[in-house]
Amino acid sequence: MQDVCAEGYDIEYRNYDSADLDEDPLCLAEAVEFISKADFVTIKVHGDTSYCKKFDKLQNAIEIHHVCMHLSCTDDCVTDAFRQYFTGTDDEYNLVMRYAVLGGDKNYASLMMWALRRFDNLDIEVPDPIRPITEGVYYPGLKDTSFSDYLRNLDPSKPNIGIFFYQKQWINSNIDNIDCLIRAVEELGGNPVAMFFNTYDNKVDGSKGIKRLLEEELTIDGKPVLDSAINTMSFSQTLIATPGVGDQVCEDNFYLRYGVPIIQAMTLTATEEHWRSHLEGLNPAEVAYDVVHPEFDGQIIGVPSASTESSSKGVYYYKGIKDRVYRLADMAIMWAKLRHIQNKDRKVAILLYQYPPKNADAGGAAGLDTFGSVVNILRRMKEDGYDVGNHIPEDSRELVEIMLNGLTNDTEWISKEEVEKRSLDLITPDKYDGWYQELSETVQEHIEKDWGKPTGEFYTVGKDIIVPGTIFGNILVGFQPDRGRDIQANYHDPNVLHPHQYYAYYKWL
Repeated sequence: MQDVCAEGYDIEYRNYDSADLDEDPLCLAEAVEFISKADFVTIKVHGDTSYCKKFDKLQNAIEIHHVCMHLSCTDDCVTDAFRQYFTGTDDEYNLVMRYAVLGGDKNYASLMMWALRRFDNLDIEVPDPIRPITEGVYYPGLKDTSFSDYLRNLDPSKPNIGIFFYQKQWINSNIDNIDCLIRAVEELGGNPVAMFFNTYDNKVDGSKGIKRLLEEELTIDGKPVLDSAINTMSFSQTLIATPGVGDQVCEDNFYLRYGVPIIQAMTLTATEEHWRSHLEGLNPAEVAYDVVHPEFDGQIIGVPSASTESSSKGVYYYKGIKDRVYRLADMAIMWAKLRHIQNKDRKVAILLYQYPPKNADAGGAAGLDTFGSVVNILRRMKEDGYDVGNHIPEDSRELVEIMLNGLTNDTEWISKEEVEKRSLDLITPDKYDGWYQELSETVQEHIEKDWGKPTGEFYTVGKDIIVPGTIFGNILVGFQPDRGRDIQANYHDPNVLHPHQYYAYYKWL
């Protein structure tokens, strides 16, 4: 749009998002007013117009004021249902559809040129739609680089971290969050391999799709080029890669076959300020398409990496959330390093539930034999080469006896001396202080308000913090650390933070 305006053409335009229209009455009123004076309206829909609860208000304004409207949707039936609102010829309709579907700055600029000629009767040349690149490798300032050339120039001593993002982001230059991830991966010691693509192959625009990209561009001599990847794309990629009507089953989990950790990074539909100031975190829709759906692929669920902000013109763009971006980059690099550690050298923790913190409730899971499951896990780990020590319990009963003879979260019935003797380790105040200082002042204040100064009096011997659990070789079997004695206050009150021992236990792990 800016390019067209820069050429001297007088265009007044606005962009609106359905979330804002649904939640902000003033935004909706402004949109309806703007439509009433508009010459042309273009709408892009994912799924169905019902996702925009106020769509009927927009449709009503378009009908009353006889505004030419073009709607493109991922569902052809929805697109066809709104063909009547476009007042141009079939050739014009198909041309506008190609601009909208192909997308990108140049195609949208051409769409505006078409609108100027169509509605202002300007004698100007309208460029044909441009088919943009459907997939490629991206690095700031680097142009026209093939996958093979880019990979050839990476530092072989560093892990290769994939960053997956939508092709539409690349062609619309909406890549601030990707630039942030690239910088974070580099600063933390990895090789960023950022790649944009469309999830499924498409003969119309030439897209290869994620499955072919992994097989053809990111596999050499049968081995994956990447050591781990951060996926910023929503939904289940293995299902979307094989389009259907919603009842398809993934017959080929190519992520599983590729064999590297894939970490899911969420993209907020709200601003960072809104997200930080509201306790609920992700909204239900974000949980569905950025957490639940990706789990069908077996992805590791990460944290939000980007918010959705808007410019003064109402243009929406993704903005990286700095601290979360670095958290994701750190996760990806650590998982990449773990991938190259042999099973015999890996250390693993298996934590069970124990609340209330009584031995009678150890491993509680609605009647399931969790201890039997742990025994089976230890046996399988031994088969796969993990160090599980010299003895695996014969059954769940023996495992329970071994763990109860060690240290659990139920410490009220044994002496301090016995607690100290059974503890796997004692975390000293100096050791804990190093971890504690990693927390923000605000978090420290909340912890101290509820639990006192470090190291507190909860699960301590003197000033040292205890570490319950049982060791089998390189495998620790333990219990989720206790969050307090008041069930209601500590498990259901979002304003009560964890005790010092809870935080220390996970840092120790």
